[in-house]
Amino acid sequence: FVEGGRSDTTKLAARERRRLEQVLESYDADGDGSPDLLDEQGLVNRERFDAQGHRGARGLRPENTFPAFEAALDHLMTTLELDTNLTQHDVPIVTHDLRLEHHKCRRPRGARYTEAQEHLIHEMTVRGIRTYFVCDVLQEGFSEQSRELSDSPVSVAFARARRISSPYIVPTLAEVFDFVEFYATYYRSGAGSSREGAALRATNAERVRFNVELKRNPMNRALTADAPTFVREVLEVVDEANLRPRVDIQSFDFNTLIEMQRRASSIRTSYLFG
Repeated sequence: FVEGGRSDTTKLAARERRRLEQVLESYDADGDGSPDLLDEQGLVNRERFDAQGHRGARGLRPENTFPAFEAALDHLMTTLELDTNLTQHDVPIVTHDLRLEHHKCRRPRGARYTEAQEHLIHEMTVRGIRTYFVCDVLQEGFSEQSRELSDSPVSVAFARARRISSPYIVPTLAEVFDFVEFYATYYRSGAGSSREGAALRATNAERVRFNVELKRNPMNRALTADAPTFVREVLEVVDEANLRPRVDIQSFDFNTLIEMQRRASSIRTSYLFG
């Protein structure tokens, strides 16, 4: 998983990211003079190596937001790793936690709230989440993390086009799929098409995979939807976007993965331990 660099200094973080590039560029096991882990365009050969942007690129932008996914795509990750939970009305939204945690989110006008004021996401609506929360709080331990909108031009353009109040709202899973398509168009034929490396960014986004974690806690499954509901709603969003061939499903809750395998055996599943 590539998080964009977690270090005490920007210089060290940049060196860590460059290390991956050097490995990919230098690995030539068959000795033919061409890197085995890159394709003819210079992109990562996803049949041989999977570079995942963890929660987007949480070392560079607040996690699981449009700007975080934009940063991961900018770094040509082959897979976007992300987390999902279901709202009160069973809409899959992208967030790592069962609650909107006070150290990651704030009120739209900037006010902070306390842990005691956190509510279960499964008890909230999308409208309520959008009205009362923006999740752009910078995290300790990520020296390069930024929330400056100038760093995320595609996210800004997407929010404007979709009439979303902020690029740092909690996105739905459907919106993340839409955003990746928007990103590809932005660099293929839109405002970013004249930028250096635009064609590579567009090509990578057009085929990027999604590693979607279903956040069911096997120690307390009552905190979110039941497994059949969770799988049904996520699978519906995946199918609406026609993305089954590009989606993996992971979870710590094995009942959820078994249900996914029963409903969609072609989708790869990953069993998480912790």
